[in-house]
Amino acid sequence: MGIYNEPRKILNAIPGLTLIEMENNRENAVCCGAGGGFKAGFPNEAVEVAKIRLKEAYETRAELLVTSCVFCKRNLSDAKNALEYKLEVLNIED
Repeated sequence: MGIYNEPRKILNAIPGLTLIEMENNRENAVCCGAGGGFKAGFPNEAVEVAKIRLKEAYETRAELLVTSCVFCKRNLSDAKNALEYKLEVLNIED
């Protein structure tokens, strides 16, 4: 939808939080694998797609991965558990 700056403004307003961007961000962001019903129809494959995105997040050494989509949160959390990463996945409203 082209909304990139507003969520970053919210995150940057949180005291003590340092925003770390992944390599692929904004219009170049990689899908989490849950969109369009893919997670419902192909749950294992969806997690495999999410692992790609999660590895990119893990490489930043961030402690949190924040999304604005509940489907992303769920699928990225499933991938986090599968990879046993110590990275917390949250929605921006969390």
